[in-house]
Amino acid sequence: MDFQLLQIMFTIGKFFALTPRSIKLEKQTFIQKFYAVAFFLALSIGVVVSIYSKSFHRNEIHIKIVLMFFKEASLYCFNYYVIVVTTFYKRRTWTRLLKNLESCAKIKKTKRYCYYYYAFFGVHLAYGVVIIYSICVQTEKSVFDFLCRHTVEYFQNYIHFFYQLLLYLITDMILMRYKELNRVILDNMSRNHLFLVRRTETLAQILNQTVNFYNSAFGWPIAFLIFFATLDFLDNVDTIMYEKTNVTFVHLAVLNILRVGKNFVCLLSLIILCDCVVKEAQKSLVLTYEMRWYCQTATMEEKQELYEFSNFVSQHLPKFSAANFFDIERSTILSVLGTACTFLIIIVQFRNS
Repeated sequence: MDFQLLQIMFTIGKFFALTPRSIKLEKQTFIQKFYAVAFFLALSIGVVVSIYSKSFHRNEIHIKIVLMFFKEASLYCFNYYVIVVTTFYKRRTWTRLLKNLESCAKIKKTKRYCYYYYAFFGVHLAYGVVIIYSICVQTEKSVFDFLCRHTVEYFQNYIHFFYQLLLYLITDMILMRYKELNRVILDNMSRNHLFLVRRTETLAQILNQTVNFYNSAFGWPIAFLIFFATLDFLDNVDTIMYEKTNVTFVHLAVLNILRVGKNFVCLLSLIILCDCVVKEAQKSLVLTYEMRWYCQTATMEEKQELYEFSNFVSQHLPKFSAANFFDIERSTILSVLGTACTFLIIIVQFRNS
């Protein structure tokens, strides 16, 4: 059932050259590669035109110009990676990741998937409301003129938003498989230990390998997501505090809070979910120690195999990494917020001086 939702994501993602065309692992064609390059080139032209038409460098202090430059650059680099690099260099990793998820799908039995369908359409509805509100608040003269200057920006932001949903879904698929692995261990704790060890060791190895493929395919995109979210937070807070427009302060504040929330809620949810996967894998290690206690009557050979299994699980605990710069865990949230607050203080000092 989770693969059905993933197929919906792929059906949408293929139009943006973000995902494989199908979960059936079809061979990539020349036309698909050409489409990805053409799509990115068209997007690049749109970005250049959009930046020129907005003229964001005018009437701004240097720190604001640097902030907006890095924000635009991080978004552009993110799009380059998920469209071009993934198409040409990470498609095999995609294939291996999907194969591993599919090979573990048979151990998965219970999950309320209707919730995810409602959530998928619900977050898109909320995203649409934010965009409509943004257009209504920011449009001063002509809606057409506003859309000409900001359509590419909204388009890039949607790619950004969609990819976060995709990462959340795949991460949740990994989490559910770790939970099911722990359930299998608990249900068979007092039965044939050697059979359980051999079965769960294979599954644990596949899941750990799946996380490695995940890091290989999505490590850089996650790093760009975190970088962009931090810059976007600084930009929007600076806008609330110092922007001088015809928009009332209340509307301006609500608009920028919604923008920050749109990015941060998705990112924080993804980080917390990655941490949940790690915690669930650590439960597997605890369960292997409990298996030793249940094996008091086991032979020396069986006990030796159990000890080797515990060591194997201990040495193959999954870790999510943002392009090998840092591990993704709950403490990452505080690190991001701390960094953002530090740079916000610097911006305020520049503004006041």
